[in-house]
Amino acid sequence: MDFKPYLQEIGLIEESIESFANYPFNIPAIKMMPVIKFHADVTFIVGENGSGKSTFIESLAQWLGLSREGGSNQSRVTERAGLSLSNHLRGVKGVRKPSDYFFLRAESLYNVATYLDEVGRVAQNYGVNSLHECSHGESFLAIMANRLGGNGLYLFDEPEAALSPTRQLTALNLIDTLVKKNHSS
Repeated sequence: MDFKPYLQEIGLIEESIESFANYPFNIPAIKMMPVIKFHADVTFIVGENGSGKSTFIESLAQWLGLSREGGSNQSRVTERAGLSLSNHLRGVKGVRKPSDYFFLRAESLYNVATYLDEVGRVAQNYGVNSLHECSHGESFLAIMANRLGGNGLYLFDEPEAALSPTRQLTALNLIDTLVKKNHSS
């Protein structure tokens, strides 16, 4: 069966940008961003440090209604002054809406873990009493293994940064399992 992704493509609304001289529009990958088409299963965005990957992924998360800090669509949303790329994105969404969303970013996992402790949802959704009781890499894997249930749209920003090479393979296996779960439902 041919599955179409919910998020099919995204691009810039160039006419809405006052100046490409200001951040984040002065980042070459943002300034020259083509329309990005997403694969039905998994899309990887790769590039060098400072190339704009995190800026783009954060903005995509916000465009989808997720917190830039990471978490689900129920997480608190905070704004970062000067980062307004999400207001200049235009995308195509499919009709098959995901039942779950989650944005996982390496640099703000501490904030997400603190928020989850505050609202008391950690043990039931993440398989641990507190993500703060785990190493950085263990926290990532706890989220991937216990929180992400399939039929979802999951954005990961540099998840490999928290993981050893062996755990990176574990993460890829978890992603593969989620893809297969989506295809069997």
